[in-house]
Formats: sequence, structure tokens, C-alpha cells
Amino acid sequence: MTGDVLELIGAVLLAVVCGALLCLFYVWARQRLISANKPMMLCALHEPGSPWRLGFARMGPTTLDWYAAVGVRLKPNRHWSRAGLVVGLPTDVSEPAGSPDQVIITLEGAGEPADLALARGDYFAMRSWVESPPPGYNVNFA
Repeated sequence: MTGDVLELIGAVLLAVVCGALLCLFYVWARQRLISANKPMMLCALHEPGSPWRLGFARMGPTTLDWYAAVGVRLKPNRHWSRAGLVVGLPTDVSEPAGSPDQVIITLEGAGEPADLALARGDYFAMRSWVESPPPGYNVNFA
């Protein structure tokens, strides 16, 4: 009887460990698929009427996409066009993500404005990305 119980406990523990490893693999694979070799940054998003949510912002050639850090979706939760995106001035804060060198900016584009909390260096990268034209856009060579 005790041998059967030990085998059952071992099978349950094995199933739990395998499930945890599969979850970790999915989180890793999801982040790799979302990044698609484009610049990504850890940030928090605040939309009117909702709490701060931790996630990733990805800068593509023509869009800025925001993905929730925890979830199963491979499509962005929020999407802004590069051409119509307006990035507000940074405000120094220590909340919500708790990074010591963090700023909050307001993003305005199609749809409602949203606040984004990100590291100061990531803000400068995003500002440069917004202000420079996408590759091949309005380029004239003399």
C-alpha cells in the first residue's frame, strides 16, 4: 500500500515539474516570438480607467506595439502608428515599476491617450525612433 502511495506522489510531483517547465518554456518562446528581432523594452502601461499593467513595448518599422508581460496572446494589446504618434515630455517618478531611473510619458495617437512608465534610456531610444523617419520613407538622394 505504501509503495502505491509513493508512486502516486512521485507521479504527481513529476507532472507538476513538467507543467512548470512547459510554462517557463512558453514564456521564453512567447517573448522570442514577440520580439521578432526588433527593439523591445520593459515598461508599464496605464490607460484611462484601468490600473498600471507591466508589459513590453516593441518598436517596429512603422508601429509601436505593447504586449502584456503575462498572457498567452501573441498579438499586441495596444498598437500605435509611428506616423501619428506623439510622445509627451517625461516626468520623473519612482512608481509604478519601482525603477530608480524611470520616467512616465504620455502617448497620443489614434484612440485614447495612454501613459507609459519606462527607463530613462528607453525613453530616449523611443523619442529618437519617433522623430526619425522609417527606412525608405521620404528619402531623396541628390
